[in-house]
Amino acid sequence: MSHCIYCRCLLNKNDPPDDMTQSKEHIIPWALGGSNEFVTWDASRKYNNDFGSDIDAPFSNLLPLAIKRHELRIEGQSGAIPPIELKARSLDNGEPLTIVIDVDGNVRFDFAPTVIDDVKKRHTERLVAGPPDRVREILKGMLAKARQKGNTIYSLTGQPMKSIEDFEKLFEIEETELAHASVLMDGDVWVRGICKILLGLGHVVLGPEWSFSADGGDRIRSVLVLDRQHWPQHSLRGFSSGQLPADIARTLGITEAVREGGYHTIAVLPGVEQPRGVVSLFGGRNIPEAMVALGTERGRLASVNETMRPDLRVGVRINPQTRQTTWITIGDLVANSP
Repeated sequence: MSHCIYCRCLLNKNDPPDDMTQSKEHIIPWALGGSNEFVTWDASRKYNNDFGSDIDAPFSNLLPLAIKRHELRIEGQSGAIPPIELKARSLDNGEPLTIVIDVDGNVRFDFAPTVIDDVKKRHTERLVAGPPDRVREILKGMLAKARQKGNTIYSLTGQPMKSIEDFEKLFEIEETELAHASVLMDGDVWVRGICKILLGLGHVVLGPEWSFSADGGDRIRSVLVLDRQHWPQHSLRGFSSGQLPADIARTLGITEAVREGGYHTIAVLPGVEQPRGVVSLFGGRNIPEAMVALGTERGRLASVNETMRPDLRVGVRINPQTRQTTWITIGDLVANSP
């Protein structure tokens, strides 16, 4: 029986499935153009779902990746292309809002509803603000609850509010045309997303010996399951947001055509001291690339470079639009080496 690469639990094949039932995990998130040919089944149903929400979703929604998803029209699991959402603030009235940009470039401002209570000795004054439709829903709920309790809602001038129409007579409508948004790259979200890809990559290429070793998968896994202050920052060597050296890119076959085509290149490079995991998403065009040391445990790459089989798989190249997958082998690395 296999173990979950995220929580180490023993997996089962129960039907109906439970939390510890094995499930298909895309090494590169499906929402970013991942492939059904580059997956592992060594992931529990619970952690697959939890990390999909907690790690994959915010990672895929980071602005540089979200822009690429729109450019290439990459659909998520639901079959839809999620919009880009930016937190902002109205320059007209100072209210917080979300700027929503759909895949066709249409922009709208979404204001979250706000309810503010000012509790007095004998009554409570309530301010309700937000999009008209949402304000109506909130007010209808207030009226229904007041009727159930036998209470009456009054305006500030003492008029009883018996219907939504009574409220609408008192609506103050404000329009906004200007908003300010600050776009920051969340480094923690980025690092966790990259490390999740690296853990899956190492498991597929190097095997369980690496995935569950102290000087291998455990260090990468700790970034996924621990708070930032407990990350092994001094033992994780490499970079998670930089540009690959030219010789490394050439060895992996990352040509100008690969970069212009926006291909993903994910691979493990054998090394004299330790293997290195490489993640280049969307050809590395306006997207940071990563190269991280994977520890001294070599797993399936334990042989000396010269004795490795040329057909041994060490990575993949994926077209995110078609999801077509091509395996990268030791023979490819040797042929491309400068």
